[in-house]
Amino acid sequence: MTLKKQPLQLPIADDGTVMHYDYGRGKYKDNFVFLSTLHYKGYSRGRSSALIQLADSQGAVYNLFMSSFDELMKMTNRHQYSFTHGAVFTGRWTYCKKGQNFALRPLTDQEDEDYNDLVTKTNQAAFAAASQGHTLKEPWNIRTDSDRE
Repeated sequence: MTLKKQPLQLPIADDGTVMHYDYGRGKYKDNFVFLSTLHYKGYSRGRSSALIQLADSQGAVYNLFMSSFDELMKMTNRHQYSFTHGAVFTGRWTYCKKGQNFALRPLTDQEDEDYNDLVTKTNQAAFAAASQGHTLKEPWNIRTDSDRE
């Protein structure tokens, strides 16, 4: 019997943003991937972590662990993350957990490829369903036979 890894559950604040720490408020949602352009805003220190702060064009601030920022710096030479106009990064992002803390991180090359494959399969399944007069209520949960164990 193999154990399946459960999706990361992110603690959500009342305003809908992901919290850096789970304060036990009871609101959670599954981890997700998003495409965004973020710029360097600064850094902060917690009790057990140092964080890099990135912000989007609407002012939302995202924290990155130092190790994620280090990986981002190494990835800027590759196609999915551009390092332009000072410290501006465009790419796909998701969340991770270290200890009791949550922070943003860039997708790795392999994750980016896997994500593109999933989107392609989902779009193909949605198109096939639509052509038969059906709609997909949760297209992000589409799996093909080759994905099943």
